[in-house]
Amino acid sequence: ALAAVVTVGLAIGLPLSPLAGAVGFVPLPPAFFAALAAMVVACLACAELVKRAFYRAWAAAGARPA
Repeated sequence: ALAAVVTVGLAIGLPLSPLAGAVGFVPLPPAFFAALAAMVVACLACAELVKRAFYRAWAAAGARPA
């Protein structure tokens, strides 16, 4: 988890750093980050809904998770 946070931090920070011009990076617009956050929240919500449906069906079948 820490590696993922560091990687995301570098990906966001590099275009804002003095090195950005040397490699041709430009800062992303704030709307991109808003859309990205919305997609992440939607993905997590869908995963939670599917997980709940799965365990509800599992329990209805009389099985128990290990």
